Amino acid sequence: MKLIVKTSLHYLWLSLSILIATGTIFYLVLRGNISAEIREQLELQIDMVSNEVKKGHQVIFPLVEVKQLSSNSITPPIFRDTLIYDYLQDEYEGYYYLSEVQVINSKPYSIRVMTTYIGWNEYLKTISLIFLGLTFLLVTAGIVVNYFISKNIWQPFLKNLAILKEHSVQARTNLVLERSDIDEFEQLNTVLYEYADRNRKEYTGLQEFTENASHELQTPISIIRARLESISQLPLKNEAINYVGDAKQALERLSKVNKGLLLLAKLTHDNFPDQQTLPVSAVLTGQIVQLEELFESRGLKLQQD
Repeated sequence: MKLIVKTSLHYLWLSLSILIATGTIFYLVLRGNISAEIREQLELQIDMVSNEVKKGHQVIFPLVEVKQLSSNSITPPIFRDTLIYDYLQDEYEGYYYLSEVQVINSKPYSIRVMTTYIGWNEYLKTISLIFLGLTFLLVTAGIVVNYFISKNIWQPFLKNLAILKEHSVQARTNLVLERSDIDEFEQLNTVLYEYADRNRKEYTGLQEFTENASHELQTPISIIRARLESISQLPLKNEAINYVGDAKQALERLSKVNKGLLLLAKLTHDNFPDQQTLPVSAVLTGQIVQLEELFESRGLKLQQD
């Protein structure tokens, strides 16, 4: 997963979490404020009804109920919501009611007033739709802006990454990276410059050691080989002959190591002036023919397709 995709996903989940939490808090606060406002209006209506009763007027208002009680017990006010069936719309409507007992003209009265309100489900649907729209717009805009900003910010890093992929310690040119006004990227460039310089020095030192070692070994190997050949021409005892044979075998192994070092030095210097295209099949066929007797003496059969 690319870094820009990962950051966009983190932004998406963070935005969704914040908006969901904000929407929930907004709904709860709005519900509390509306309930408080409705209760305040109902209390005002009860006061108005109480004044009318004090004046001896008969109160006939919609959604208002006044009853004279037989007992003088005073109960605390009751504020609740309820559902009442609406025959015109053929559905239940949400109502808030406030019921309160007051003593008016030395007589206890129960006064209940009601008012309709938009159901909380409607509030919730409306708030949800608004926040879903805001979520979509904010997240889409955030992802697009984050994509282009991140692409612009990470452009030097991506260029330097491509440069590093093409760079080699064998290259004769120094490493040149894209400059950036971001401190972290500049620190990374500094570390990469130091790393490349250290690798180049280590590679150069290893290259010089390999080349010097291969050249230094050539002369002693040639001298030892010549001396062993001279010794082998002398009349020797069987034990001495075995010693000379062991020395020749060890010398051959050392000679192979030296040839490997020479080849490695040539590879690092790209020192192959006589480069040419060889038919591999023909070369292998010639080698097989030369070694055919050796294979037969060892009981080996080699098939060539």
